[in-house]
Amino acid sequence: MTLSISSAPRGRAHPPVVARSRGELRNLLQSFDPALDLESLKGRTALVLLAGLQAEHNVVKLARFAGLETALVSRCARRFFDNGVWFGGKTICAWGADGRNLQFFWADVAVGEGKLCRRTDSEARLEWAPQGQWWKSFEHTRGGGTELGILYHVPDLEDRTPPAVLARGEQSRGAAASSTDLFPGAAWL
Repeated sequence: MTLSISSAPRGRAHPPVVARSRGELRNLLQSFDPALDLESLKGRTALVLLAGLQAEHNVVKLARFAGLETALVSRCARRFFDNGVWFGGKTICAWGADGRNLQFFWADVAVGEGKLCRRTDSEARLEWAPQGQWWKSFEHTRGGGTELGILYHVPDLEDRTPPAVLARGEQSRGAAASSTDLFPGAAWL
């Protein structure tokens, strides 16, 4: 069972953006939401997403272009790549830099913040859900066409028993051998 926050028609690659400088980028973002604090995590993540349209997906170039710290840009970039927002040097989205479908823009910003995950459903629509709603097996599958897809799984919410806490040095029945059992003298593992 998958609960999606919203669904959109198939995304398109790299919508045109008119910002050519950091100031224009910030002005464009303020036109999307005049009440947005550009120094908040949401504001800085939105700058990374928009800057990705202009400055490729190189973390150092993005940080320089957006005027943000490299560590933040790196975290956002990893989430954008992992969730298919950035793919093959393009931004795959259902929003436009001209302000169309801004609810999808803000959903992609939430992906960069780590609040949402994004995937493409079986009908090639973009779909967002909270963390833990589904997860990737990191194995590609080949569908009916020539495209590679990513296999997603939905957790079984009925069997959510917490793991038993073991005392130090105790091993549960059937547990795998520890690293020190496999590599004697390797307590550092």
